[in-house]
Amino acid sequence: MPDRTKPPATETLTGVSAAPGFAVGKVHLLDGPRQYQIKERSLESHEVAGEVRRLRKAMRQARDELSAICNGIDSPPDDPGLQLLTAHRMILEDRSLLNTIVETIKSDRVSADGVVHRVFTEYISRMENSDGEYFRARGEDMRDVLRRILGQLLELDAQAVKSIPKDAILVAPELSPSESACLDPRRILGIATDHGGPTNHAAIMARSRGIPAVLGLGNITARVREGDTILLDGNHGRVQLRPGPAELKAFRKLQEEERRMRVSLGRLARLPSHTKDLQRIPLLANIEVPDDADLALSEGAEGIGLYRTEFFYSRRAGWPTEEEQFRAYRRVVRKMRNRPVVIRSMDVGGDKFAMASGIGRESNPFLGMRGIRFSLAHPEIFRTQLRAILRAAALGNVRILLPMVSSLDEVREAKRLLGTVRRELEREGVPIRALPIGVMVEIPSMVVLSDLLSREVDFLSIGSNDLIQYTLAADRGNENVAHIYNPFHPAILRSIYQTVESGHRAGISVSSCGEMSGDPLAVLLLLGLGVDQLSVSPSRLKPVKQIIRSVTIRDVRHIVEDALTCATTLELRELLTRSFPAAAELVWPDVPDDSEPAEPAS
Repeated sequence: MPDRTKPPATETLTGVSAAPGFAVGKVHLLDGPRQYQIKERSLESHEVAGEVRRLRKAMRQARDELSAICNGIDSPPDDPGLQLLTAHRMILEDRSLLNTIVETIKSDRVSADGVVHRVFTEYISRMENSDGEYFRARGEDMRDVLRRILGQLLELDAQAVKSIPKDAILVAPELSPSESACLDPRRILGIATDHGGPTNHAAIMARSRGIPAVLGLGNITARVREGDTILLDGNHGRVQLRPGPAELKAFRKLQEEERRMRVSLGRLARLPSHTKDLQRIPLLANIEVPDDADLALSEGAEGIGLYRTEFFYSRRAGWPTEEEQFRAYRRVVRKMRNRPVVIRSMDVGGDKFAMASGIGRESNPFLGMRGIRFSLAHPEIFRTQLRAILRAAALGNVRILLPMVSSLDEVREAKRLLGTVRRELEREGVPIRALPIGVMVEIPSMVVLSDLLSREVDFLSIGSNDLIQYTLAADRGNENVAHIYNPFHPAILRSIYQTVESGHRAGISVSSCGEMSGDPLAVLLLLGLGVDQLSVSPSRLKPVKQIIRSVTIRDVRHIVEDALTCATTLELRELLTRSFPAAAELVWPDVPDDSEPAEPAS
């Protein structure tokens, strides 16, 4: 018979590193978001008016509930949690959404909870089937608002973050967006969940508030009890349950080492980005919203290498105006002064905006109407963005980057449209500057034609995330093929080499703006392949600079010559690990870029 008097043995669970840092504390268990089972109920004609009133009351109460939560959060106005809750409140205030629900109640004579569930589920399905992790997160927002409205309609207590004891590690099946917005770093030492990944709201909020987090642990809620001591390693994505004295001592040592690393990295922001033999490697930042530019500058960015503009199209109903876009671009350009700002044209697809664009859902949105394809298919929308970018270009050092390009025809058509827009603005008396045009190399056809492509554009930027996905035919968000999606595949190495060689022969620069630019070994690989500059998320600028300053360009190029002869991923990885053991063992106190799906561990 088992000895039931013995305490459970220590064990380690592995999940996803969502927010860096180490935490030791007592478990506080939290229930997951409430799930509602809705069955549509038919109405008699005399019940319809009352059902509409019930809907309006529920929407109003849900909105007031969010306002009360916002008022209770002691944070500055630009806090991501407050911004998220404000976005949820805007959904509840959307007149077109309310009218759609009201008209459906009247026409179909169905109960308010049934119609709300039906309408929201359709929106959520469209968003969660999109090809971008960022837009899938918008589906998570809609699901959270749906739960809040249904809670009011069904007169049930709203699920919320409980009163959490100080210095606790929060353990839950998952956290809803609004629960994530209420995370208090003064009380919570760490977060561990059964579900979730590095790009959902819980991860983003944990990072913004400096709370170490490991998500996607599978079944941690079933394996711990309230008050258990656990060790949470947000750098490696591990949680140790019920540690002994030896494990606690070793963990405290890790905490101290990480603290020293952060202090060391903090000195790098103002140092130049060059190798030991003084080869300059400009380091730029990837940003998503104008406010990110401040963080990029504080971390030492020499400019913006990738300004994603999709936030316009995901946080509002309808298409943004030229003036709205111009104001946002102008803010970034002014903050950067004369540093380069590379603005990527909208990388959105019809699957994300089916209702606005008239394009229905696609069976394979990864290979569908997205990026430059969508822009050229909707020239009026594209022209509006081009006008805003050209106007902002008159104020600084602006470049435009075209995503998802698969043919030279697309490049030429985009250039023709840009020329037309330029002439329009000149006739209107708007000041115009030269606007260099570049292409993201993320589709194999552009690698094959990189010699011809380099004659058509002013610069190239390697988007490694999609380049790996399309070259290896492995969905970067599919855990079943995570072992195939690998940045150290020899085909990826040769693709980058061919692209860089083509660009340099044509006399243009080649940069890298994907996740490879933030991996220690991959940074060395890119330097050896001759990539001219790197663009990474702001939090990775200093760690990447540390790697750059630790090597000579001659050494990395010598190793890459050998790497180009490797036949397998394993051979290539072993060569790099053997050649750069310090980089292979380096774990930065950092996480993947919020706006793009993370690359699986190699």
